[in-house]
Amino acid sequence: MKVEIGTAQLAARGQTVCGDTFGVLRGEDETTISVADGLGHGPLAAEASSLFCSFVEKHAMEDLGKIIMGAHIALKHTRGAAVALVRIDSSEQRMSFVGVGNIELKALDRCRINPFPKPGIVGQRSIKLLPFEYSLSDGDLMVLFSDGISNRFDLEEFSTSPAQDLAEAILAKHGKLIDDATCVVIKCRDDNTR
Repeated sequence: MKVEIGTAQLAARGQTVCGDTFGVLRGEDETTISVADGLGHGPLAAEASSLFCSFVEKHAMEDLGKIIMGAHIALKHTRGAAVALVRIDSSEQRMSFVGVGNIELKALDRCRINPFPKPGIVGQRSIKLLPFEYSLSDGDLMVLFSDGISNRFDLEEFSTSPAQDLAEAILAKHGKLIDDATCVVIKCRDDNTR
């Protein structure tokens, strides 16, 4: 299975730095995607979200839940962040999701992918995790996004676009100017699909 990824991000109006951070780590068969929304805006929010994504990069081989619990300790001295992790195993055609706070994942798929994050702030409050596992199919489309993007978009409207074009279009049409916004689009294609 091929995994195509597109990303788009914008700082809140009046801010010089985005308080959201994302990361995409590609291995031979696994792709791990992180999105973090630091509490508030500006440099202190960016510090928290960047620290989370750096922690993910250093611990990318670990279980997703273990990564978030480790990051919870690492972010104690920051404002904290809403976070989500997605791991795609392309050889097994499986996806894992775990999140804390208000990072959402919306999907257009065959398997009813509909995970939801647990309430909380990584680094600040006690957190609980609820991992989700799904099978993936050729043509599955997922969007991972921070609360700076309205969740009222219709994926059918954009489904034929390349992942990068789709990420930019969702941000342009549904981004909230008053908040930092991040959008990561994931499109799955069978290796034999052209």
